[in-house]
Amino acid sequence: MPRRPIDVLNLLVVLILLAITGYGMISGRLAAPSFVLVRLTGLLAAVLLTIWLARRPHGRWIELLVTFYPIALIPVVFDSLQPLIEVLGFPNQDAALIAIDRKMLGDDAAVILRPFIRPWLSDLLHIAYCSYFVFPIIVGVSAWLRSRWLGQRFIFTIVLAFYVSYAGYFFVPALGPRYAQWPLTNEETHYTPISHVIYYGLNSVENTRNDVFPSGHILVTAVCLMAAYGFSRRLFWVLLPAGAGLCFATLYCRYHYFVDVLAGLLLAGIVLPVGYAIFSRATTPSPSYSGERAGVRGGT
Repeated sequence: MPRRPIDVLNLLVVLILLAITGYGMISGRLAAPSFVLVRLTGLLAAVLLTIWLARRPHGRWIELLVTFYPIALIPVVFDSLQPLIEVLGFPNQDAALIAIDRKMLGDDAAVILRPFIRPWLSDLLHIAYCSYFVFPIIVGVSAWLRSRWLGQRFIFTIVLAFYVSYAGYFFVPALGPRYAQWPLTNEETHYTPISHVIYYGLNSVENTRNDVFPSGHILVTAVCLMAAYGFSRRLFWVLLPAGAGLCFATLYCRYHYFVDVLAGLLLAGIVLPVGYAIFSRATTPSPSYSGERAGVRGGT
């Protein structure tokens, strides 16, 4: 049995996905069931191996492995979601999200932002959009170097943030404005060389398409920024421009609706304290962490 909160969380999520897989196989709703089953069984084996390694005496390299293994786990979990989303079969919600956007904004976000489209801005914002993939790593490593307990708390919380966004994809499946609203003219935001490569590169590696609500990019990035603000003001200010650009890019590049962005921000404000509280109740801070709190209060 796992002792660490991160292992409990990952084991629970993989078991839930396996249960959905079993339901899909029994009901005949799951396409390519053997492939999905083998992939998720491999994930389960990886989590169980990590649990076993974490419970045994280990050196620095094993410590790094059992601490940062979500870097490899999370992308595989995300890549496995699409057939399972289709198994549950909740109706597509693009029309509802579009209606909410129009009620809040008076028009589609893409229409409002269309006059601002510039080639150089498209390149810059597509690069900012990709910063999502390095935000958790930068903040996680920085927190871990400050304190092992602080790093583990952040890693647990950011993994929880990923899973919260994935849950939304099951219950509110939607393709987003680039497919539901702008399939014919969407290229105007990514016809430059850099934006073109990033846009089609992301499309080629992402198998999960119903990944709109809430915006995982916003949720994860906001949690990273709030966490950084808590232990390193310097890191927060360094990351803030990229985070702001990423937020704008979700709308400019037509990956998300405005309501997706709002949902991501709202959930980030919930996930961070909830994740911290769960982790803190399950673990005890290391002795060195107490001495570091003075530096955190001082805004270093």
